[in-house]
Amino acid sequence: MSSRDTNESPPDAAQAEIGLATERSLGFYGALVGKASLAAIAGELKGRKMSAVAYLALGHLVALGPMSISELAESLVVRGPTVVRLVDRMERDGWVTRETDLADARRKLLALTPKARAIWEEVSDAGPRVRKTGGQNIDPSDLETAKRVLRRYAENLEVHVPFSAGSDD
Repeated sequence: MSSRDTNESPPDAAQAEIGLATERSLGFYGALVGKASLAAIAGELKGRKMSAVAYLALGHLVALGPMSISELAESLVVRGPTVVRLVDRMERDGWVTRETDLADARRKLLALTPKARAIWEEVSDAGPRVRKTGGQNIDPSDLETAKRVLRRYAENLEVHVPFSAGSDD
């Protein structure tokens, strides 16, 4: 119930500004879409014994090829320790192997196994189905504009505060 619905006095200007800033924040809506998308992917994967984050990790490895754990963490915009646990499970389940990088023997790269590629073939349509559902009743040009704006917004912020998957910020 808002202060308009009761006899309470309205919030002070600072509280009102914080509320309005959150409601008008592009970051808020970006996070809302991200959360809703993950939930929808999880729904698509129900019964498959795969989390939405594992789906995204698998998809990134399929699309981008072998990469280090830190590169995967950055690509997924997830903290490093979280990805380490995910990769440990993926390795345990026979989805990835850790291979020595031929360009730098000190570095390990995550490589998909044939088992993971077969699993991806079974589940890869979850993302497109979620995008189709989320984009229904929205003009395709509006979706392209939204992507362009969000990409630019993120680029603008990276200039000032680069994202680090391992940071607590």
